[in-house]
Amino acid sequence: MAAIAADPQAPAVAAAALAARSRAEVDALLGVLFERAAVGIALVGLDGPEREVVLEANASFAAILGRTLGALRGTRALVASVDPAHAPGLARAMEELMRGTAAVHRGEYRFTRADGERVWLDLTASVVGGADGAPRHRVVHVLDVTAERSATYADRRRFTTASA
Repeated sequence: MAAIAADPQAPAVAAAALAARSRAEVDALLGVLFERAAVGIALVGLDGPEREVVLEANASFAAILGRTLGALRGTRALVASVDPAHAPGLARAMEELMRGTAAVHRGEYRFTRADGERVWLDLTASVVGGADGAPRHRVVHVLDVTAERSATYADRRRFTTASA
């Protein structure tokens, strides 16, 4: 595969393109990116009454958890859906984010959808600060990797059976 050459003018071109747009246009574009993303994205509260509450999410996030957006927003459905065997590890990782000992966390966790189906999610989380830099929210991205994990498991079983 051929390497892609870096274009030294690309950052300036991108900056000029964004500068030519109004703040409203940029906000609208970011909104469309959020809403139409294939990956699930959610904004989750960090402290106080908002702790672990899904404050905002896109349709992909809701679909991956088997819920509607209306049934997801304002709930703690994300942490409530984590498999009990995986909950302690995910909770530790989220605490590391809060303490600032990690900037980003990525891991695969088993969740239970609203319909009872168990799925594996590749979850990436990071903390977003407010204007003062203090942590305000967690941004969570999820991707359903159930099919990939099932295929890997099936391959291992075939290999183990063939080796025996």
